[in-house]
Amino acid sequence: MSLKLPQRNLLPAISAMRRIDNSGIEVSPQSIEQKWVVDSPSTAKIDETKFWRYDRYSLKITNVTPQPTIARLTEEGIPSPYAGQPLVFSAMLYVDDATTASCYLHNDYIPYTSVTPNTQELVAGSWNAVYSNENTFGHISIASTDVSVTLVIGATQSKVAWLTTPCLTLSRPEDFNQITLNARRFLPDIIRDVDSESSNPTRPIAKMLHSMSADMSRLIEMYLDMQPLSAEEVGHAGALQETNPYKDLSAGTLFSVDNMLPEYIEYAGMFVGTRVKDNIYDGATGIYDTDTFDFARWQLRTKAYGHNSGSRGAVKEAVKTVLTDRKAVLVTPNLNGNEFTIGIKTLTDETPTAQVAGDSSSEVLAAAEPARPAGFTFVHQTVDNIPFVLDDTDFGVFDLGAIE
Repeated sequence: MSLKLPQRNLLPAISAMRRIDNSGIEVSPQSIEQKWVVDSPSTAKIDETKFWRYDRYSLKITNVTPQPTIARLTEEGIPSPYAGQPLVFSAMLYVDDATTASCYLHNDYIPYTSVTPNTQELVAGSWNAVYSNENTFGHISIASTDVSVTLVIGATQSKVAWLTTPCLTLSRPEDFNQITLNARRFLPDIIRDVDSESSNPTRPIAKMLHSMSADMSRLIEMYLDMQPLSAEEVGHAGALQETNPYKDLSAGTLFSVDNMLPEYIEYAGMFVGTRVKDNIYDGATGIYDTDTFDFARWQLRTKAYGHNSGSRGAVKEAVKTVLTDRKAVLVTPNLNGNEFTIGIKTLTDETPTAQVAGDSSSEVLAAAEPARPAGFTFVHQTVDNIPFVLDDTDFGVFDLGAIE
């Protein structure tokens, strides 16, 4: 198991009985009733009056016979990073009468009885935590869609049970907790021995330490991610030159644009004066298709939409994001004698939607807009060639000739 994998619920909002999904949209109770299936003659319906957590629905399961009740969740998928990793299912159950519950985590294509479940005694009149056996699905880097859960609830006199907060997550997270790992080295041997031999629950001391320090462990892992990379990891020795007093920071995953982790992109945008954009939106044609991650790194590297916006260089860099081939851009201030108008010229064959010289591209204007100096107007025009231009860093070079 990788320390990089976060401990999270792998079930989607409907299967996890969430009231609100990750997009902020309310989950319909009917969709949960359809996802969680109970064997006949039992019935299941969302109960709005009984809950363990306010952000989760509770499923009321009614059995008209004095037989055990079986609830099933089938054909669940897990993302590839978690494939091949040991997983465990857990949930909360409420019963009016003392009984037992057996929880099976198994492959969808085999009978649930082919695995050995975890069986718990349920206390009457309270919520009880139930959990399954440990199991793995798929292979490393190959996602799986055959995860199934079968919950068998013993017969009760009231014939009613409530199920809520289903969770599918990594098993044994305490084994990879940074605090727990260090604690094992300093705890007396007898404590480690007793902990490893305990059952129901297993390893209670390690789990207690994990429950108290999980957030701190994640902070430590984030700090380790931010540490400087070696020359081999960076790919070049230039970032690690001894003459650079900031060499350690420049090679880390927090401050280096090229090495920065995706989750730090928005945070880093504050330091270059911009809110990092996912894409370029053109009101005329919609979203111009860019590589979102590379586009975000470009914004941090050039600061064209932040601290450098309003400069000729920022406008050029912004326009180049939507051009092809040589990405030739000519920016002309004081266009036609108007000090508040800036002209932009690009080559026709490199400009999106342009057909002939003289066309104007809405994509070019949309890309340049965040870099536009306040109070100025852009005018864009395509040309078939850009001649030698004095006082221009790109086209004012002798012996270069026209760019066509």
